Amino acid sequence: MGKVFLAVALLATIVQAQTKETNTMREVEGAIDSRTFAVFDIDNTLISPSQTLGSDQWFEAQVKLQGFDKTLSKWLEVQKVTKVKPIEEATPSMIQRLQEQGITIMALTARPTEIANATRAQLKSVGIDLSRTAPLASSLEIEGKDEVARYEGGILFAGKNQKGAILIKFLTTTGIHPERVVFTDDKAKHTGTVDAALNAIGIPNLEFRYGAADETVKSYDADVASIQLQYFGGILPDEAAQTLLK
Repeated sequence: MGKVFLAVALLATIVQAQTKETNTMREVEGAIDSRTFAVFDIDNTLISPSQTLGSDQWFEAQVKLQGFDKTLSKWLEVQKVTKVKPIEEATPSMIQRLQEQGITIMALTARPTEIANATRAQLKSVGIDLSRTAPLASSLEIEGKDEVARYEGGILFAGKNQKGAILIKFLTTTGIHPERVVFTDDKAKHTGTVDAALNAIGIPNLEFRYGAADETVKSYDADVASIQLQYFGGILPDEAAQTLLK
């Protein structure tokens, strides 16, 4: 009985996860070793639009005002034409460094599958190609609780599905068994579901709640976004929208 208890306690210690707060990808990179399956969120973690319109914070604010479906429709329009920038300038080179070391890397995003092509193009525009050391070369559709998710090009598009649940569904469907997972996301709700899901199946893991974009999110200016939406066709830079407001 004592040996059984000791074994259970040891297993719990091994799979016990941690969630860390960080504002820099340097800390994330330092936690990744040769055994790691590295998983990154996209919006406000790897990239963001170059202007307020179409940003994650704009999307969330608009959902409260206009509802999900109407906001999503406009967001998809913006994503097809917007330029993007890395949250940290050094992030693309970090991803490339890890890939050169043979680290398995993929993205796990709440973006819908409709925006898959535009998402890959956005990432490539800043020097990120997640297909290079992706865990799976082929595309795959995964039946989620809320909708069908899709994996392609190193990106798992979860849509409305809970990130933790869809990640586990991806792993079990493909038969991939990571020795260790490091997951980075700007939202605590997502690091929480991934933490719980990986713990439930006994995969050692470490989550980073990434806050490099926090100040930008806090300073969200609805008036600037409103002007950019009013003149949408091209996209006004924030500075131009601010000038019009004055």
